[in-house]
Amino acid sequence: MYTIGVDVGGTSARVALLDENFNIVKKETISTGKRDFEIVIKEIADLINNIDPDRKALLVGFDTPGPLDLEKGMILDAPNLPTWSNKPFVNKIEELTGRKTYLTNDANAAALAQAIEDKSETLVFITVSTGVGGGIVYQGKLMEGKKAYAGEFGLMIISDDDRHHEQLYKGTLESLCSGTALSLEASKRYNREVSTKELFDLYEDKDSIAIEIIDLWVEHFSRAIANLLQIIEPEVFYIGGSVVLFNPWLLDMVKEKTKNKLYEGLKDRVNLKIARYGEDAGIVGAAYNAFVNSKEIV
Repeated sequence: MYTIGVDVGGTSARVALLDENFNIVKKETISTGKRDFEIVIKEIADLINNIDPDRKALLVGFDTPGPLDLEKGMILDAPNLPTWSNKPFVNKIEELTGRKTYLTNDANAAALAQAIEDKSETLVFITVSTGVGGGIVYQGKLMEGKKAYAGEFGLMIISDDDRHHEQLYKGTLESLCSGTALSLEASKRYNREVSTKELFDLYEDKDSIAIEIIDLWVEHFSRAIANLLQIIEPEVFYIGGSVVLFNPWLLDMVKEKTKNKLYEGLKDRVNLKIARYGEDAGIVGAAYNAFVNSKEIV
């Protein structure tokens, strides 16, 4: 069975046709941003119909930023998509395409994508990029909660550190471990603007300040992994996002730090892997989410 995945972000929406093995066959993109909601929805529906004129796919999976109202099929509040808030669109897509449509948030979709090949009973996905997000998959299904808030690991408080982002409590994982947080801390320490990439370049050059910042990142991130392992006990953590994808060696450091924070019986259970599908994880997972949910109602 073919499926269609739709990944909606603050700057663009990507529509892809996937084959029965969830490989992307075709992919098209349109701009979103502050454009009129009705116009963008109509363009997405047209793309869905045009990318699959033979109607091989009768299921569509959307992923968008959250929080969401899954029952009404809409975004509740997404600052990067201001014209979409509180406007049901799942039913509208179904009307315009004649295809059953399912919705989840972007991080949950990327989490579910990891379960296409990995059949672990419980897996956790964490993305570390501009922000920090994630998702939990149990027995092949998302644990997303009523409003798809579950898996918001970036909101986990892991320190009494005073650093915080707007709308977030102090000491959250996102405030301390996101790419944005690294850049802000580095800029403060060096008294000039420092990008995340430059910070890691300085670390490679064995700069003492960069080493302090990255070592503290490892400490904070390992606390999050230890907390999740002892609460959920997943067989595997998949870590994605630019911070880790460009610096995969971080995972070995996190693994060693995590072991010191665990019960003895869990110390050999720290299984960290680089997430699959790269930037396409959301769109692949959205399509797979439609497939998984359709099976439940057959």
